[in-house]
Amino acid sequence: MSNARALPAELKVPLKLPQLREMNLSRTVTYLYCDYYFEHFLPQLFNEHRAYFAKAGRGFGEDVFHAMWFLLFEHFRPANALEIGVYRGQTITLMKLLSRHFNFQCEI
Repeated sequence: MSNARALPAELKVPLKLPQLREMNLSRTVTYLYCDYYFEHFLPQLFNEHRAYFAKAGRGFGEDVFHAMWFLLFEHFRPANALEIGVYRGQTITLMKLLSRHFNFQCEI
């Protein structure tokens, strides 16, 4: 069964982080939501960013992390962000792209 089929129908819509938190979803369902969000709602720029790092083992992680960071930056709009343990810059470049996308300054 695909992840999309495992996700409840009411979650197959773009939601904001506060809406997701109000639903008190399990970690598994939250993961499935972020996976679905990546495939259906995330702007193409971020899909391309993930594809670049996934290609030839340029970075670690999963697609869902891009959706998670998107929702976090959309909601919290952090003025500062720090990554400890940088490997090839996938997360820090994503953070910079997100701050530009949402039109706010974030010192990375």
